[in-house]
Amino acid sequence: MIEFQSKAPYYLFSYAAAAFIIALLATPLVRPLAFRLRAVDRGSRRRAHKGVIPRLGGIAIYLALVIPLLTMIATSPHSGFNDKLLSIILAGTLVFVVGVYDDIKALPVKVKLGIESAAAVLLFFLGLRINTLTNPFGGSIDLDLLSLPVTVLWILVICNAINLIDGLDGLAAGTGILVGAMLFLMSGERSAEQSLVPLVIAAGLFGFLRHNFPPATIFMGDSGSLFLGFFLAGSSILYSSKATAMATMMVPVVAFAHPIMDMGYAVIRRLYRGVPLGQPDREHIHHKLLDMGLSRKLVLAVLISANALLMLAAWLIVQRQRRSDFFLLALLVAAFVAGSRLFRYVEFSRPFRADFMVLMMNRERRYTLFLVRGFRKHSAAAASIEDLKPQIMLLLEETGFEAVFVTLRFPGMEEQEIVFGGKLVPGTGVRTSFPVIRSGGEVGRCDLVAAAGRNSSVDAAEVAAAVSDAVLAVVKTE
Repeated sequence: MIEFQSKAPYYLFSYAAAAFIIALLATPLVRPLAFRLRAVDRGSRRRAHKGVIPRLGGIAIYLALVIPLLTMIATSPHSGFNDKLLSIILAGTLVFVVGVYDDIKALPVKVKLGIESAAAVLLFFLGLRINTLTNPFGGSIDLDLLSLPVTVLWILVICNAINLIDGLDGLAAGTGILVGAMLFLMSGERSAEQSLVPLVIAAGLFGFLRHNFPPATIFMGDSGSLFLGFFLAGSSILYSSKATAMATMMVPVVAFAHPIMDMGYAVIRRLYRGVPLGQPDREHIHHKLLDMGLSRKLVLAVLISANALLMLAAWLIVQRQRRSDFFLLALLVAAFVAGSRLFRYVEFSRPFRADFMVLMMNRERRYTLFLVRGFRKHSAAAASIEDLKPQIMLLLEETGFEAVFVTLRFPGMEEQEIVFGGKLVPGTGVRTSFPVIRSGGEVGRCDLVAAAGRNSSVDAAEVAAAVSDAVLAVVKTE
């Protein structure tokens, strides 16, 4: 058997180097496989990239982490730490396999969440669990029967948080490297095996980052982001139980601050707007920064630097305070509120009563109002009917209508009908008519056409008013 304690530096370097080399060499080999299996991401309106980029980079990440760690487990003395690490690898493999399938065939969100939950439950019964939580105001909370749901929830949150930030080249990998650094600091008085795991994580991700750095030639895909999230979540539980001065779950929360905050914003805005939680959008933190005019490399540098500074602040607080949890919690809350204001996820200027009334509406109504607000904002720049057409067609598609007919009757002018869409066979759709009002008088009508069987009475008026206003604004300037 290898005596790790006597030869720790050599073996730490060799295993970390192996992880780096495996990721560096395996990643380009995965690219042709991804193209062959059609596991690719195509640039779209909500994507941060253009062109066709292969996924399945998670295969290289999986191999880079698992091969060195399994070798370490097989050649080192038996220990409880190794048993729990092996349980993370076994349960994480299930998540990895599901991620590979999703990259190729695309699985429903509910199915992925179900399998992730099953893997988290498996990890719990293999002995890796959250038994206590530190109270930020002093003392600790024994979870007892809540241990299982809290453990599963923590793993699901981190899995999907890492998955959400994998929308910008290098962001998920860079964040994983920082988390690996925090896990290394959390290992306290550590054996070589305990020091090795975060180093292998960081080294493997560095090797992958060589190909994922903007402009990326490959994405990690769900196979990589879900497995990485699961592995990091499980490792954070393992190292929280090993920590000495930092024996608290608040420190790993800070380590995952950026992905957790991004996921929190996503949940809040989708609930507020009535958007399904599983529906993707282009309003993550990195999207907001890109929309401000920053390049992908600069956005990556800003987010990684911000996360590193947050971790450094957490480390300094822990080192100088015996009761650090309250300060860490306050730091995260302040960062969350500041970010929500900076990126305009929450409009603080709106009266509370108005926000409350929006939340009281049904989900379909909230979603329609959100789409209409977006349409009004983007259509304001249109200078002609042709400029307006793509915006109206997108609004029709998003709200489920098939066509819209705007008929205008101005004094001294011949009646004018403007049609958008109109793919339905005549007589097969449900037509709803609304008056077009201008300066207190009726100047025409707006007819919305929906497919038969669609109940559109709740939101049709909002859509018709938005389309009519946009058309009138363009006709007035032409």
